[in-house]
Amino acid sequence: MVLKIIPDTGAKKATVSLLATGAQRRTEIYYDGTLLGEVHELFGVDTETMVNTQGETASVAPISLGEVSWTDESATMETLRYKFTLKVYNEDGSTQDVKGDELIDGSPQMLCVAGDWQCPRERVKAEVAYPLLGDWAKKFDDPEVANWYVFLKSGRVATPYSSDSTTALQTPYDARRSPLL
Repeated sequence: MVLKIIPDTGAKKATVSLLATGAQRRTEIYYDGTLLGEVHELFGVDTETMVNTQGETASVAPISLGEVSWTDESATMETLRYKFTLKVYNEDGSTQDVKGDELIDGSPQMLCVAGDWQCPRERVKAEVAYPLLGDWAKKFDDPEVANWYVFLKSGRVATPYSSDSTTALQTPYDARRSPLL
């Protein structure tokens, strides 16, 4: 799952958009304990569908999740990223709460990146797409690896969605207001 977060420290808010999901199970996004939505429902697709992670270019517009509180003026992306969590519903009926710094099979489940970047394609480990990622994760404030996201491996990342006709974000899918397909 890929989120884009645009902080406005003056207004003490951040705008959050859902860019992609590779999850193939029910996955909910939370900010500071508040549910922002389930990723597949937000895109209006079934749980088995991956969005914007399969091809070289994202084909579905981002989903606006609105604004969240971005309060403490001394806080940084490093500290506030821990307010984002996931709840994953496993096939056996159990759930797993995933925090911002957790690795599963050696891969981060969430990354908070200040600025635009290209997310890894599905089934490509982030550290393969971005060889300096591991160094950045260990030394977050080290200026020598702060721009790890510009050193990407071609063919391993997805180009973000773009549209010539509009730059507007989609609103979340709402089955109650949408006609049956």
